[in-house]
Amino acid sequence: MHASTDLIPEVFGALGRSKRGINFDALDNQTVNLVMLSLVPQGQFQKHVHTLANIAKILHKAQFRQALEQAPDAEAMLRSLKNQGKK
Repeated sequence: MHASTDLIPEVFGALGRSKRGINFDALDNQTVNLVMLSLVPQGQFQKHVHTLANIAKILHKAQFRQALEQAPDAEAMLRSLKNQGKK
């Protein structure tokens, strides 16, 4: 999920995980385990597109998604995110 707003000065994001999975009526009938929310300052279309592209790029990596899904807690998930940003 993504949105833009004039209430923030920079990009913000939130990551959620469901171990059981959430049914989103996907075409492949698979449940969703990871949900990402990004908020981008309004009027910064290029930043919005760049943010979405970066999210898609890192979540495309199966090993990274698996690390997020199997992390024991939120701190471990955050470490995985930070480590991915260094690559």
